[in-house]
Formats: sequence, structure tokens, C-alpha cells
Amino acid sequence: MLTLTILLTFFSAGVCPLFASGSKESDFEHIDNLIEERNYTEALALLSDYMSRHPHDFDRCQKRIKKILKVRAEYAETAETLIDVILNEPENDEKKLQMISSLEGMEKNSTESTKKFIADTRVAAEFTYNRAKFEELIEKGSAETRQGNYAASLRTNYSGFELYNVTFHERGYDKKFVAEIDDALNLILKTISDYEAAGVELNKAFDSLNTAIKNADKKNMASALQNAEKQTAYFAELRNKIADSGYLFKNSFEYLSEQDPELTEASFLAFAYRFVLGRSSTKDSGMIAAMDTHICRLVEQSKNSMLALIDKNFEDLSAILSDYETLSFVKNINAINDSRKNVLETLAAGLRISDFYKKLKYGPFAGAYGSIVYEQSDTSFRKKLEEGNLICDVLQNQLEQNSNYAQTSGVIAKNMLVKPDTEDEELLASYSSAAAARIKKSDKSYIQFVKEQTDTLLKIKSASLINKDAFGAGLSNVNGFNYISAARKIASSADATISHVEDDTYGLWQSLFDDFCAGAENIAASGEAVYEKAYPMLNEKLDPEAKSHPKELIPLMNAALTDISKYRPVIVSLKAELNEAPFNTESIKKELDADIERMNKTESTGRALVVAAQDRVVLSQRAKNEADLRFNQAEKALAKQNFQDARDYLQRSRTKYNESLLYQDSDELRIKTDSSLISLGAEINRAENELVVREVRTLKTQAKNMYYAGNFEQAELLLSQAKTRWASTNVDEDPEITALQSLVGTALSMKTGRVIPTSAPLYPEMSQILSIANQYYNQGSQLMKEGKTKEAESVLNNAKQKLRELQLVYPLNQEASLLTLRIDKLIDPDAFEEFFKQKVNSAQTDYLDPKKQQTVYADLLDLAEINPNYPGLKKFIYNVEIKLGIRVLPPDQTALRKAEQLTREAAKIYDSNKRDEITLNSALAKVNEALKFNPDNTDAQVLKDRINTALGGSGTAVLPAEAENLYQQAVIQLQQGNTLQAAAIVSKLMQNAQYRKASKILDLKKKVDSLL
Repeated sequence: MLTLTILLTFFSAGVCPLFASGSKESDFEHIDNLIEERNYTEALALLSDYMSRHPHDFDRCQKRIKKILKVRAEYAETAETLIDVILNEPENDEKKLQMISSLEGMEKNSTESTKKFIADTRVAAEFTYNRAKFEELIEKGSAETRQGNYAASLRTNYSGFELYNVTFHERGYDKKFVAEIDDALNLILKTISDYEAAGVELNKAFDSLNTAIKNADKKNMASALQNAEKQTAYFAELRNKIADSGYLFKNSFEYLSEQDPELTEASFLAFAYRFVLGRSSTKDSGMIAAMDTHICRLVEQSKNSMLALIDKNFEDLSAILSDYETLSFVKNINAINDSRKNVLETLAAGLRISDFYKKLKYGPFAGAYGSIVYEQSDTSFRKKLEEGNLICDVLQNQLEQNSNYAQTSGVIAKNMLVKPDTEDEELLASYSSAAAARIKKSDKSYIQFVKEQTDTLLKIKSASLINKDAFGAGLSNVNGFNYISAARKIASSADATISHVEDDTYGLWQSLFDDFCAGAENIAASGEAVYEKAYPMLNEKLDPEAKSHPKELIPLMNAALTDISKYRPVIVSLKAELNEAPFNTESIKKELDADIERMNKTESTGRALVVAAQDRVVLSQRAKNEADLRFNQAEKALAKQNFQDARDYLQRSRTKYNESLLYQDSDELRIKTDSSLISLGAEINRAENELVVREVRTLKTQAKNMYYAGNFEQAELLLSQAKTRWASTNVDEDPEITALQSLVGTALSMKTGRVIPTSAPLYPEMSQILSIANQYYNQGSQLMKEGKTKEAESVLNNAKQKLRELQLVYPLNQEASLLTLRIDKLIDPDAFEEFFKQKVNSAQTDYLDPKKQQTVYADLLDLAEINPNYPGLKKFIYNVEIKLGIRVLPPDQTALRKAEQLTREAAKIYDSNKRDEITLNSALAKVNEALKFNPDNTDAQVLKDRINTALGGSGTAVLPAEAENLYQQAVIQLQQGNTLQAAAIVSKLMQNAQYRKASKILDLKKKVDSLL
């Protein structure tokens, strides 16, 4: 009721009555008509006027007002949604247009600002929507064209005519002009329907034509070609109608653009002509592109089929033209003419197919936005047809030109001595060797024969010049041959009258040239072949994977150099004979000069190679001499028990022997040095190992004593010395050393942080803090004795504060922990006793937690310092040390018996064969097992040392030559960053059990593995 009152008040204010006198029913009929027409503003005004005149007729007015309000509420809601879409979905133009259409249909007379907003929004949305739709349809149609869906492409492009169509009809153009455009649209639609049927018939016609062509069926080809012409003409008529319409749209748009500057590309005609003629930036776009692609693909297929048939006919003609000789042409004249006629018929049919394109108005891809590929293809096709006709004409003329030479060609051929025309390597090599033999003998008899024959041939040539000129004029019209086989045969035969004479003249001399060149090339190539064989023997880059044989290289290369020096002057003498040839022989002279230059180069490089080889032989001997010296030094150092010097000399000897082998390979030297070096290396290891076993036993015993005395750092140092000394002759670790290091390492880890080393960066600051804390403690202790409890507690708390500063950095520091405990005990002895008890009790479970073990163990040691007599504390600490691995439980009787049994078994094995390595290793395994059960079993220790002494050490002092080379290659690869290549070489070395005992190979493997 309130809304009704407001509305009536608004519409009644300042308005005069709107109704003429009449009945109430006619008033409401008028109002209902306005509502039906969506003219709500005027309807409300009439209702207001009516209420002022008939205030008691409220219900009927209210019913109509509610209806109007409902529509306007929907209008407001739709408007809000439109604004939301504009803000949040700015690219959803289709949705905007739907809402705008809905708003325009809701109310006829909205406000001017609303109308302007909706109109502007529609323009913007229509532009982006239509542009996107245009792009979508153009691309879709183009894709359908490429896929061969030509009718679908036309339908897709036709659907684009709806874009801006309404706007076009609303712009108020001349009715006759608009009607012409609409007629064109209707014509396109009808033509598309006609094309869908015509396209099927067109395909059938070309299928029949292609079948006839492929089968070379002359009878059916004629009728099929006629039907294809008929169907193509009808297709072209349909296609040209659509093309005309497209140009109508294009021309109309250009005219309107001149008349109306505000008209843009975003308009109906601009879109429409592109849907017909295509868009320049999109290949195969538009209706004409679809139809042109259809006909062009069919025509091109038929043209290709026809070309294949023409090619076949030319091949048949080529087969009849079996060779270039005149006699063959004359003999096969009838067959040649029949074949030529067949070619001409297929050429004529091909021309008719090409003429199909002439039926397409404006030419293929009339829109001027498409490709010109088919136009270029047709030009090429027609050129082939023209050239085919020209070739047939040339052939006809040529048949008349060959008789003149028929009588003389055979005689000339018999007198020619020609180089074998073959790829048979043995035959060519035989010819080359014979030519080389003639050069080496300085045989000039063939030169005189060539001169005599040349005089006869020159007389024949002068009589043939007229025929050559006449034929050349006819052939000059042919701009390249597409039917190369037939063309080559015809062209070669066409020039036979003169070229055969020239060939024969040239052939006589060429045989002479071939002899000269073949012989010279043979001599030059022989020298080069020797060089190519000799050069790798030098191994210039000293590749360790290659073998060097400079000593064997020298006589081989010297023999080749002798031949070059002897026969090069003969070739120079023969070259002078070429000056009497009847034509220019510079190219032949250059070829001979090139062979002479090759000999010169081989001579130069060969001599340099011999010098380099001699140097390598000297270097190899020099390296061997030094290797022998280092080997003798190694033997002397061993005799003096200077084991490290002995090893160094031995390795230097190995390096120098390998260097000698790299310069000059020798199986004898390799086998001899491998044996002697490995033997001496084993002797060095055996001799030193006796000392190593004794020294390592002493170091292990000392380390144990230090450990049991609690001097873990010294024990660790001794064990490190033992491990290093052991590694000097052994590559396998000693289990005893490993076990002791584990025990000592655990003990040291528990002590980490207990004492601040003097080398620590913060040692001065921490020492000062401890000193201050101790001063506070002494001062507080004195105050306690004097009864000044409060002052004492204050000072002692200052001491604890200082200690906390230190414990932030070193939480396990023993001095700080002990001093803190003493302070707590001094401040409150009773509370400290309770704290002490709780600390011990909590340690009973906390020490089982790996994260708390170090802290708990440190606390227990500190508590024992404060009260060593606390009941059970010492035993508890002992048990904790057993648990943590700091102490080892004394072996029980079972372990002792087991150790003794294993020691006896090991001794029995050892006594059975004290020289066999397998037996000794078996005994060593037994005794090592015994020492695990009882590390202090002296019998086992003594037996183990005897076995290790007998084994002589497990290390390999020096590698064989091949293994040393592989090791050096791996080192180089690793240095160059080629880790995978280095790993592959190391893996190969590790496959040999003996090489796995070389410490340097094991060290290299660790480096490689760390980088993988």
C-alpha cells in the first residue's frame, strides 16, 4: 500500500488528467494495452490519474501496479547482473548481449541515460563478440577445407552472415541496395545446396577419369575426360556465382566506406565478403578457397596421374631409343614413330585437363587472399606439356640427321683405346697398374698412334659441322627437360653427327691422357697409401690405447720415397707430349701436376715422418734405459730395507717402461718387465710386512693400554698410526684396529664438549668466564663461613649466571657443570641431596634414549665427582659405559672357550701349509673370529701375526703395464671432469683380483664413487 501511495503521489504531482471522458472499462483497456506494449511509465501515469478520479476503485489499480513493479524489479535485477558480468566477466560478450536483449525487451521507455548505457554496452559487446565469432568461423572453415570437408566449410562460412546482419538492416540504407545484398545472400544459400549435390558428381567424374588414366585405357579415357569437362563446367558455374556475390559484398563495402567515414571493418559487409573471398592472413579461408581447393585437388590429382602416364610413355619411347647410335634410330624408325604418336595423344589430353582452370572466373582462389600454389603448379604442368611436344618435334627432325655418320662411327670406335667404363675395382686397378708400368718404361709408341688417328678424325669433323648447327637451332627452344630419360637420349643422339666425331677425336687423346693420369695417379696413390699405412704406426698423439711401431715404419716409408724419386721425372717428361694435342689440354696437365704435387707432398710428409719415427725410437730406448736404472735402484733400496724408496723407484721404473712402450711397442719388453716388476714389488711387500706386523701389534697394545687408562685421545692417535702403517703393505683393513677405533671413537664422542680446547676460537672468553665464576664461588663460600647467608647467596647466584653464559656455548663443559653442582650444594645442602637423588634416578631411564645418552653420561660423571661414594653410582656408571660401547664386558667362559677352539683350528690350518695363500687366508679368518670372542687372547694375537707375516701383505706394490695405462687414463678422465668415463675404467680394473689389491686403484675408486 505504501508503494502504491508513493507511486500515485509521484505520478499525480503536477500532471493534468490523462484520460478523455470515457468509461472505466475503456480506461483500463487503454492501460492494459500500454502494459502489453511495455510502456510502463505512461501506464503508471494513467493509473495515477485514474486513482485521482476514482479513489474507490483501488483493487484494480493495485493489481496492475504490482505487475509493473514486478517487471521493473526483474529489470533492476537483470541490470545489476549485467553490471556484475561487465566487472567480473569482461570477456563474456555473449552473456552480455543476452542480458542486453532481455533488458531491451522488458521496458519500452526507460531513461535516456539507461538507454545510452545499454546501447554503448551493446556496441562494445557486439564488437568483441562478433570479432571473436568471426575468428572462430574463419578458422573452423579453413580447417574443414584442409580436411576436405568442403560443403561443411561453406556452411560454416555462411553461418557467419548473421554477424552484424541486424545492424546492417537497421542503418537505413537504400532499399534497392539492401534488396540486392539480400538476393545475393539467398543466391549463395541456394548455390551451396546445389554444390553439395554437384560435388558428389564431380568426384565421381574425376574418379572415372583417374581410373582410365592409370589403366592407360584410351577408349574410356576419352569419355571420362568429356564427362569431367561437363561436371567441371557446372561446378565452375556454381562457384562463379558465389565469387560474384563475394565481390559484390566487397565492392559495396568499399563504396559505403567512402560515403560513411564511421563505417569500420567491424560491419556486416566487411565480414561477409571475407567469409566468401577469404581473409589474407588465414590460409584456405572463405567459401571460394573451399571450392577452389576442391576442384584444384581433383585437377591436380588427374594432372599427376596424366603426368605419370606421360612419363611412362616417354619411358617406353626411351626404351626404343636404346642408345645414341644413328643405326639404332634408323632401324627402329616405325616403333619410334608409333611411340611418339602415343606421347602426343597423352600430351593433348593433359592440356585439356589443364584447361579446366580456365572455367574458374577470376582464376583459382579468386578472393586474392589465397595461395597461388595451384597456379604455379599449373604453369609448371603446362611447361612440361610444351616441352614434351618440343621433344617430339626434335625427335622427328633428328631421325633425318643420323645417316651421315652411320657409315663411319663403327670404324672410328674400333680404333679407340678407352679406359674401362666400369666400377670393377680389380679391373680398374689392373688398368692403373698397366698404365703405371708404361710410364715406368717410358713407352711412347701409343703417342704416335694417337697422332696418326687424329688427322683422319679432323677431316670427318669438318664435314659434320653443318648438321650440328641445324640441329642446335631446333634444340635451343627447349628450356630444360622434364622427361629427362627420353630427352637425354634424343639430345645426345641429336648432336651425334658432330659430337661423335669430337668424342672420337677426344677419345683417342683421352685414352692417352687416361694412361698418363692413371699411371701418375697410381704412383702418387701408392706413395700416399704407404704414408697412410705408416702414419698410424707412429702414434703421433701417443694414444695409450694405440700401439706405436716407429722402428717398423722407417723401412716401409723409405721404400715408397725411393719410388717417388725415381718415377716423378718420367711423368714430367711425358707431360710435355700433351702440347701436340689438337685441343686444350690444360686440365689434363693440371691433373698431372696435381699428381706430381701429391708425390711432392708425400715425399715431404714422408721424410718428416721418418725423422719423427727415428726420434721416437731414440726416446723409447732412453726411457727404457732410465727404467732399468730405477729398477736397479729399487733392488738396492730393498737390500737396505729402505722400503718406501724401493717402492718409489719401482713405480718410477714402471712409469718409464710404460713410456718406452708408448714410444715403441714391444710384446717382449712388456712381458719381461711385467714379470720382473711384479716380482720385485711382492718381495718389497713381503720384507716390509714383517716389520709392519710387529710394529702394528705394538701400536695396538699401546692403544689398548691408553684406552684402559682413560687417555682416549692418545689411544686414537696410536690407532691412526697403526692403521696407516698397516696400509703400507695391506689393502684390507685389520679387524682389530677397526674394532678398537670404534671403541675409542665412542668414548671420545661421549667426551666431546667436556673440555674446551685451547685452540677453540672462544677459549679466551670462556676461560675468563670460568675464572670469574670461580672467584664468585670462593667469595660466596667465605661469606657462608662468616654467616652472611644472603650476601653469599647473591654472590653465588652471580657465579651461576656466569656459568650459564658459558653453558650456552658448551652445555657439557665439565668445569662449569661441577662448579654449578658445588654452588647448589653450598647454597642448600638438603635440597641438593634431593636433587642428587632425583638426578641419579632419572638417569636410570634417560640413558636408554640415544638423544640423551651423552648428556646423561656427562651428568653421571659430574655427580660421581661430587659424591663418589653414593650407593650404586659407580656400578651404574660402569653399566652405562657397557651400554654405550665405551667399555667392553670381559669375555665369559663360553667366549673364552670358543676363542681357544678357533685359535687351535686356525693353528692346525696354518701348520698344514704355510705357503699357500688360500690356506693362510682361511686360517686368518679363523683367528680374527677368535679375537672377536676374546680380544686379549695372546695366543690368537701371536698366531695372527705369524699368518700375516707369511702372507707377506695383501697389497700390490706395482701394476702390470696394461693396468698402469688404464689407471693413468682413469686419472686423466677424472681430472677432465669425465667422471662416468673414469668410473668405467676403474670398474674394468676392479674386475681383476690382483688389481683390487693396489692401494692407488682403491683410492681412485673412492674418489670416483664420491663424485657419482
